Amino acid sequence: MKYKLLFFLVLVSFLVFACSQSGQQQEDPIADDQEFEVYIEEPNDLRGVFLIDGSISELRDDGRMHWRANINAGDTVGWTGELREAIRAYDGQTRNFYRVELNGEFWVHDWFIYGPAIPALIINPETVIYNRPEPAAVARTGTVTLPRYTLVAMVPGEVQDDFVQIAVHQGGTRMLDRYVRLRDISWNTNDVDSVKLTRIAAATQNPASRRELLNNAMELAQRGRNLLDVPAGLDYNPVFFELEITNNFEQLDGYLEYIITVQTAEVREEPFFTSPVRERLSQGELFWVQYRTKNEVTLEAANEAANEAANEETEALRGIWLGTIEGFWVFGAHAAYYR
Repeated sequence: MKYKLLFFLVLVSFLVFACSQSGQQQEDPIADDQEFEVYIEEPNDLRGVFLIDGSISELRDDGRMHWRANINAGDTVGWTGELREAIRAYDGQTRNFYRVELNGEFWVHDWFIYGPAIPALIINPETVIYNRPEPAAVARTGTVTLPRYTLVAMVPGEVQDDFVQIAVHQGGTRMLDRYVRLRDISWNTNDVDSVKLTRIAAATQNPASRRELLNNAMELAQRGRNLLDVPAGLDYNPVFFELEITNNFEQLDGYLEYIITVQTAEVREEPFFTSPVRERLSQGELFWVQYRTKNEVTLEAANEAANEAANEETEALRGIWLGTIEGFWVFGAHAAYYR
């Protein structure tokens, strides 16, 4: 009965989408959802989903788990459900590991993974978490909402009264047996892969590689069905997209005016100290802010190599980045709120 209900919900979602896209050419809007239907028809094809960036390990003759390769959040491996306790070779800690299949037999620390499941994505801002599949069971303590673009593991066949069961790793906590509304989640392969690529790009230092990854992520997002703020034809801003996915972005309700407090402040194209300088503002000049980042950064850390080369010391200024209404960025430690 659960499988029939899930198939019905998927079918209804497709029909609603098809109606909303009437008149627009689409290659195959439900191709990715077909994979989900096949998964239900073949329940022996079980998958383990990585909730956060992790690794696979190899059990060697010494009885210890040795690191083999890194794995990205949202990636999947074959799931066996076999659990055993073992010692990690690199730190001597005893942990629980699941046996998985990935071109061979490997093991994964249970902190990283959940299965059997399907990789999915939170698509609505501040999605509410439920402790049980019922309207009154809203989570009220701990992590109670999930930001948009959070990667999760969705449990197949567990749709109950428009609730779907998930597992998620958020804020340093691994949460199992949680629920979200079906409208708040997507298992569309293009949607999920777009966010996976953008997360990888965020950790990529080489500008050319990072730009290529973001372009690839954008192409996938345009072929997906649920990333509503990056549809085809939208003027894509990879900086805003990356900041939002990493939950490090806030758009203000209005505009705030700031004043420059240092002798000279650089206005950069992107919120990074290595980004090109667009212009410079002098002490006392005012500018309007429409965006800001959430996480503080340290100027000293960014200039560490230059400071060592010049044998100089620089004060460790900390601050967020302020996004101007023109789309550029000023380091927050160089400015103050004016009005």
